[in-house]
Amino acid sequence: MKVAYICLWVHVTFTASGLVNAFDPITTTVAVGIGATLGRTIYRYFQETCHPKWIAYNATGLKTDLESKLFGQHIASRIILKAVNGFMSNDNPKKPLVLSLHGWTGTGKNFVSKLIADSIYAEGMQSSFVHVFTSTLHFPHSEHIATYK
Repeated sequence: MKVAYICLWVHVTFTASGLVNAFDPITTTVAVGIGATLGRTIYRYFQETCHPKWIAYNATGLKTDLESKLFGQHIASRIILKAVNGFMSNDNPKKPLVLSLHGWTGTGKNFVSKLIADSIYAEGMQSSFVHVFTSTLHFPHSEHIATYK
């Protein structure tokens, strides 16, 4: 939409000033096409997108992190690794990956979430693709359970 407004502005400005005869339609089209391509490339460079620069799954890194940094959760570690590997190996998943981690305080739920995010996204937990919900923080009132669902 912004491109349409810019093109309209350029058209009105140059038509009114008499410079319209100086522009070749083919050259203008090529210039606009190159500008659009460069704009998309620059946008991908600075803004997080689904481009491989921002999403690069490191399966061996996740496995190593789970084995060396997570203690006492060997069953959860295997299940999580299998789920994440299965999802990331699917080129066209039907649904997003959702993991619901349960347990008492201090069992490593947020820590595992951080390990997973760091192994998938360049931005880690700060990625715009990562959403962590903590029940006591995001859903504090038991009387609103129906609304939360």
